[in-house]
Amino acid sequence: MPCLDGLGPVPCPQKCMVRSELARRHCLDEGNPPEQCDELAEVFRQDCLAGCPPAGCEDECRLQGGDVFRDCLEAGGTPMDCHAEADAFVEACIEGCADDGE
Repeated sequence: MPCLDGLGPVPCPQKCMVRSELARRHCLDEGNPPEQCDELAEVFRQDCLAGCPPAGCEDECRLQGGDVFRDCLEAGGTPMDCHAEADAFVEACIEGCADDGE
């Protein structure tokens, strides 16, 4: 996936989040209603996640970080700010994984 090149190995759940967001944006660009595109993206994400190996705590954190990123963008944040917010969330979440002994 070109937009993920150079980032090293990207966990499957994150790839699914990116791909579902790209599908959502394409849907919106085609002039479809936002509700329809959100639904399409969620179906796309769920189908993609079904093909991923079982997630551990860190993978779950990264998946939730994708949700934080998307929510931030939808709230009007810039991609750079939202990326920083999502990264901070993931880092704190992963620290929690270590605290839980995982």
